[in-house]
Amino acid sequence: MNSAHSTTELPRSTPRPFEVETAQTINGRYRAARSALTPRDEPWFIEALDVTRGRAVLLRMLAGNVHPAAAARIAKRTATIVHPNIATVLGHGQHDGRGFVVHDFFQGVVLQERVGDRRFSVGDTIEILKQLVDALMAGRRQGVGHGGLNPGCIMLARRGSSRDHVTLCDFGLALADPQDPRVDIFGVGAVGYAMVMGERFVGNFDRDAFIRAIPVTTEREQVCATRLGKVIASCVATRHNRFRALVDLDQALLDTTTKARTDKAKRVAVTTVPGGLKTSRARKRPSNVRPTGTSHPSAEVRDTLDAVAGRHALLAIDPRKLTAPKPQAAPAPAPAPPAETAEPAATPAVGMWVMAALLVAAAIAITVVGLGIGG
Repeated sequence: MNSAHSTTELPRSTPRPFEVETAQTINGRYRAARSALTPRDEPWFIEALDVTRGRAVLLRMLAGNVHPAAAARIAKRTATIVHPNIATVLGHGQHDGRGFVVHDFFQGVVLQERVGDRRFSVGDTIEILKQLVDALMAGRRQGVGHGGLNPGCIMLARRGSSRDHVTLCDFGLALADPQDPRVDIFGVGAVGYAMVMGERFVGNFDRDAFIRAIPVTTEREQVCATRLGKVIASCVATRHNRFRALVDLDQALLDTTTKARTDKAKRVAVTTVPGGLKTSRARKRPSNVRPTGTSHPSAEVRDTLDAVAGRHALLAIDPRKLTAPKPQAAPAPAPAPPAETAEPAATPAVGMWVMAALLVAAAIAITVVGLGIGG
């Protein structure tokens, strides 16, 4: 916990463990449900019974180097915050020179106990960090920053699902500026680093080593791990290069999964090509077809082109040229082929001579008939 940089330290004496016996009464009101033995300079949780109200509670014992008055500050700042990922504060007190905060009872395991025991999957890491960011945003909406985020103040519990439910404690312990969330953003990055690497972040982030340390079994998980590495790098970067708002960090964590899903869908999309053949490849525009604002060619035009040049000719034609044909004059009908027994067609000159001969013959006939009648 980074409380040493933001809270009042007590004079350090010979460290001694903090011990609580089963059924021991703390502060005259809380009866310990089980014994606890912790180092003096570490915070811890103690299950207890509030004998006044007859209800189970959880005592958050602050570290030995934190002034007992800090417990009152935490209770005052967080008493009005109600959020599923923030431990509900019921009160505070002191015991054996050590301050404590009383929380409504909840079951779980401290994240610190699981760091190093196993490597968290990329999905679990992203889910836990998203819940942390959600809790931090809720606190800052009430004007309270955390300022001391670390695996020791995070409880994980299973609540009817395969995902861990996060409960965040120690809100308001450090004097964090509620207008500048970059301290808490750094804390989120440090927690994510510890979950993956199994060790405390000390200021040297190797993104490639971080990505390699995340266990992945699928291509999508690999994409998520790569994106998560970029997010953590932006969290633990220098102050001016960090995310400037928690909402930006929240969106970045969301993008690690949604964009990974989109990228994978593009790579394995099934495309149907003419002829019914299916190929598993990204949808890609053919190189010989360019975007155009004209409409698609009509069925008549396609049929004509198919008849003239075949299917391959159609694929090679620029769609911009496939517009409806302009109206044209109907071509003259082709002459019918002559029959084998047909007479040659008379020319215009021959027809005139025939007509003249007929007229002369008619005139002679009339003359002869006239002479006969006269005689």
